[in-house]
Amino acid sequence: MNIDVEITDEDRDRLAILFGQDADIDRLIRVIAQAGAAELLAQATGRAVFTTMTDLRLYRVFCLLRAGTTLKEAEPLVSFLFKVPPASARRLVENALARYEIEERATVRGRIAELLDAATWRDNRWEVGLPAGFVRDTVLNETARLSFADPQRAGRGALWKFPDETYQATREAFGLERRQRPGK
Repeated sequence: MNIDVEITDEDRDRLAILFGQDADIDRLIRVIAQAGAAELLAQATGRAVFTTMTDLRLYRVFCLLRAGTTLKEAEPLVSFLFKVPPASARRLVENALARYEIEERATVRGRIAELLDAATWRDNRWEVGLPAGFVRDTVLNETARLSFADPQRAGRGALWKFPDETYQATREAFGLERRQRPGK
């Protein structure tokens, strides 16, 4: 089914301001439109019934994620769509992930893979950026089950230091291949 929606230059400009000139604005527009259509169809068919605005917002965030919004895009998009500060948007995304954990498992695992792949080797440890929230909690819960040393805060924002054995075991726990340390 095709549904025609008028997209103005102002719409494109506003999204470019939010996500940057290099962002794939057409993809974002498709994601937003698909999420909106999925939400309305779920309500019209009675599959989704909400008694509170919070439940509705969480479902809207879930629809955005399911339509293809990455976790990296989700926070600024939710902040923009719901007119809430970034910290509130982060909580909404985290709460939606927790509420719809089973449905969004692939999204969470994809974000974890991105973060683990972006790790850098420094001072005989892997430094992994783990922003606060559901993704970090998922990683740290997994590392707690492993029989290796726990990662430690690096003391610089969201960075965590992982011993090599812990890092490698964590990668394997999330279905990723081991990674060679630089210079080895």
